[in-house]
Amino acid sequence: MRAMRACPVALAAVIALAGCTSAPQFSYDPDRLPAASAPITPAEAITIGDYRYVNPCQALPVQDIERLFGPIEEGAFHDQLVLEQAFSNDQAETVNSNDYLAQPTFCRYRGIDSERLSIEISIDQFANPEHIAELWLPRSIYRSHDPRPEINEYAGSIESAKDETQESDAMKLIDELHRSVALVESSNELRSEEIDGSIAFVDLGDKGFHAAHRNTIIEVRVWWGEETLMNPAGNGYSRSNTEMLAAIWQIFQILFENIDNPELDQSVLPTQFHGKWNEPVHGVHVLEPCRILDGNVASLAVGTGPDPQRIRVRSVRHNLRNDPGGRFWNKTPAHLNFNRCTRHAAMIDPITFSYPPPVTAEIYYLTDVAASEDDLLDQIQRHHYWSPVKEDEYLDIKEDRLTNITSTNADALYLHAGVNGTDAYFMVAPYIVRIEGVEDYLGNEDGAINDQMLVDIVNAMVENIKE
Repeated sequence: MRAMRACPVALAAVIALAGCTSAPQFSYDPDRLPAASAPITPAEAITIGDYRYVNPCQALPVQDIERLFGPIEEGAFHDQLVLEQAFSNDQAETVNSNDYLAQPTFCRYRGIDSERLSIEISIDQFANPEHIAELWLPRSIYRSHDPRPEINEYAGSIESAKDETQESDAMKLIDELHRSVALVESSNELRSEEIDGSIAFVDLGDKGFHAAHRNTIIEVRVWWGEETLMNPAGNGYSRSNTEMLAAIWQIFQILFENIDNPELDQSVLPTQFHGKWNEPVHGVHVLEPCRILDGNVASLAVGTGPDPQRIRVRSVRHNLRNDPGGRFWNKTPAHLNFNRCTRHAAMIDPITFSYPPPVTAEIYYLTDVAASEDDLLDQIQRHHYWSPVKEDEYLDIKEDRLTNITSTNADALYLHAGVNGTDAYFMVAPYIVRIEGVEDYLGNEDGAINDQMLVDIVNAMVENIKE
C-alpha cells in the first residue's frame, strides 16, 4: 500500500535530479459545477430547546458590514462557528457546559478594510433563558474595575460629525453603557427580562461590548490588525472613535432585530466571499469544506459521535487570486488561498464521557495553473520546510517523514509526519486537501497511522468532491 517517493523533493529541483521526471498533470473541467459548491442549508428549522437558532453571520450579514464600513478589501475573509442541527431540550439538559447550557457561536469578519479592521460577533444561545442573568451579571460587575472613567473617556472622544446620525448613535451607546452600570449597581439579583436589550462595556483585556437579548448573550469586539481597538485617547487609525462607537451601536440594533426575526436564514455563510457561489473564480469553483468533511466523514474518523455537531468554517479570502502571501502575490510560490472546516461534537459522548477529537480539513485552490502531483508536494514543502534564513525559500522535504499511499481514489495521497503532528495531503485536481493531525484519531497503539481507515476517509472525501 505504501510507496516512498523515489526522488528527493525540492521545489526547484524535482525535474533536474538524475532519474526523476516531471509528475503527470491532472485535468479538470472548470465548467462542471460541483455539488459541494452549494451553500449548507438546513433541511428543517434549527432550534436550541424551544428557541429558534440564530446563525451569527446571518444576524450581521455582509451587506450590513459594507454599509457600515465601506467596500470589503480583497484580503478579507470570514470565520464562523455555527450549528448544523437542532439541539433538543433533552440534549440541552445533558450537555456538559460551563455556560449554563449555552451553545457558543460566533462570526468574525477579518481584514475588511485597508487597515485590517476586524469585527467579531459572539452569540451564546441558551436553551433556558433563565440562566442568562446568572451569567450576564458577573460579566457586568467588572470585578474590581469601575468602567465609568473609561466610558467617560469614550464620551469625551466623541467629535462633531458631518453625519448627525453618527454622533447621535455614538452618544446612544454611551448612555446605554452608563444605564447598564446603574442597573447592575441597583441589584445583585436581576431577572433575565430586566436585562433584555442592555449593552455593557467589558474590559477583559480585549475591550468588548456585550448585551443580553431573548435567549442569547451577545459580545461584539472590534480590532485593527493585531491591535485591540478602542483606545479612548485616540486609536491611531483613520476611523474616529465617533464613527466606531456609532457603528457598534448600529451593530447591536441589527443583531437585536435579526435575533427576533423568525425568517432569518439559518444557512452557513458561503465560503466563497466574492461573487456568486455557483460561478468559478479564475477557472476553479470554491467548495464548501464542510460538505467535503461532512458528518459521514467525521464518523469514519472518530466513530459515531453524539449529535448535534458544531462546525467551524473559514472562508477563502475576498479575492481568491490576490491573496496576501498567496501563490500570485509578487509571483512567489507561497501558500495558496484556502478555506477550512472543523467538526466538533456539541455534546459529550455518553459512553466515553469525553468529547471526540475535532476533525479539520483545509482545501487549497490551484487557480490558472495546470495541476500536477508536484503542486501537492510543493504545498507540503511550504507548510513544513520554510527556510529560517531566507524568505520565500524552502528546505528539501525529509524523505523519512513522507509516505505515498497509492491505493486511493485521489489523484495522489501523502502522509507527512511533522514536528507538531501527522497530516494527510491529497489532490483531486484542482484541489489540494490537508487533513490535520490524523494521529489523534487514526493512530494505533504503537503510534502508526491506520492506513486503511485513512484511505476510507480520503475516498469518501474524494466522492464528495467529484459529486
